Amino acid sequence: MIEEIRSYFNATAKNENSDLRPSDKPTTDEIADTIIEDTFFLEIGTMTSILLDTSIESEIAVNLSIYKAGDVDAIDDYDKAYCEAINIQARAMYKPYISQEMNIKNVTSSGIEVDTVNNNDNMYKFSIQFTVTVTYVHKE
Repeated sequence: MIEEIRSYFNATAKNENSDLRPSDKPTTDEIADTIIEDTFFLEIGTMTSILLDTSIESEIAVNLSIYKAGDVDAIDDYDKAYCEAINIQARAMYKPYISQEMNIKNVTSSGIEVDTVNNNDNMYKFSIQFTVTVTYVHKE
């Protein structure tokens, strides 16, 4: 199920921008801007669950962080990157895509936060917060 969530969000990001590369760890100040540019990191966080008849329904917090640089025209690059984050957010919540998944039943988003990275005013981190609802049957 966790693999399904990771696969779903990796595909969502790549379908929006095929140049985005997944990162296996969150960025730190030690990572050069040229390495983190056009990468994304998926953090799968806390989970709450309830029993429904014979299945379990869980809500899982997911945070997708996208790293983009504002090089030539900082404002235009920022705007384009923000629009990309908005499109990824919308694509992840799109019901026809969700319905193709086995366990994922719903995806909602509580918003997008933007911050600079590595004390660099031209490197941006767009963090999209999601809640993923999954339904599954416990296997004995």
